[in-house]
Amino acid sequence: MFGLFNKKHGIVEQPVQRSSEAHGAPDQDYLKGLSQVTSDSAKFWFDMAHDLGTLPESGKMDIRPNGRLAAAAVAIERAAALDPNHIAIWGERLLIQRYLAHGLSAFENALSAAHQPDAAHSERTRLALNQFRRTLDDAVLLFPDDEWFRDQRLCAYEDFGWS
Repeated sequence: MFGLFNKKHGIVEQPVQRSSEAHGAPDQDYLKGLSQVTSDSAKFWFDMAHDLGTLPESGKMDIRPNGRLAAAAVAIERAAALDPNHIAIWGERLLIQRYLAHGLSAFENALSAAHQPDAAHSERTRLALNQFRRTLDDAVLLFPDDEWFRDQRLCAYEDFGWS
């Protein structure tokens, strides 16, 4: 996947992979691959985030700290830094953060039910939930007339019991 951008964006080591091949690779360090990418194009980072944040056909989320969703979160933040008020970037940011928040929370609940607490995972979940909530609130303030952002916020507040 990353190899598609070799010459233009300075990647030299990643092989070309189709999205379906890259989804769910359990030992792939997506953050390491992403760190090799150089681009000052918000569209490039948006597209990268979208590709990494799209769920695979299996429907399994890669919530590892160096997995696809973590890399998607980094990529969308790079896009946002380059174009901070672009509505599509904010929408993609919310989708990626929603996947992370729900995925990490579900795993946290499973660990709790199995009486196997993991402090590092709990902290990562707490941080993801806080970031998701801040992004929802900021999006509604930035785009007050956009019903989609208001609906996303309402749903998330209901899902996570926020007030």
